[in-house]
Amino acid sequence: MAGFIFLLSIMLEFVIHINEATLVFTQKSIVYETTRFVNGFNRKMSIVFFAARLNSFFVTLQ
Repeated sequence: MAGFIFLLSIMLEFVIHINEATLVFTQKSIVYETTRFVNGFNRKMSIVFFAARLNSFFVTLQ
């Protein structure tokens, strides 16, 4: 009986560890996706601002 309880506790601990690893992996992937989205957004915005600056530059030339 004691051996069975010991085995059960080991299995439970294993499951908990797997869940923790999954949680950490999920958090990391969420952070990665968010960072990628923000970086892409910043790049798009900088292109827009660059186009606006070019536009104003050509307007001042005329």
